[in-house]
Amino acid sequence: MKNKLHYFVTALVAFTFTSCLKEGGRHGKDESKTVSINVTVARGGAYQLDLSQYGDADDVATIQTQATDYLISEITQSTSSKYVYKYVAASVPKVSTTGTDIVKLKISEPEETDHCKHTEQTLVTINFTLK
Repeated sequence: MKNKLHYFVTALVAFTFTSCLKEGGRHGKDESKTVSINVTVARGGAYQLDLSQYGDADDVATIQTQATDYLISEITQSTSSKYVYKYVAASVPKVSTTGTDIVKLKISEPEETDHCKHTEQTLVTINFTLK
């Protein structure tokens, strides 16, 4: 009986370990990428960024730091579950008279599905120059 229990526990530990392996053989390794994008947008003009290049199909995109001088600053999801960030600059400055605006986005694994507690994320900072 002890032998069977020992094999069962060993198999369970091995299964748990291998189920947490990611591509490239990483186990429990945190991976964070940072991307900075500089964009010039006319006042009242629009900008759009496809976020699928910064994560996997099951990743979630969120706004970490919201822009301040905008009419629209949002992440939408298309029918193919692809995230797109949309920005429309305010025609008249709301807050900043410097002619700049910044938004910070985070693309990461959904917390409820990442049972291995990996921190795999891409942080995207978009620096807008408003003209």
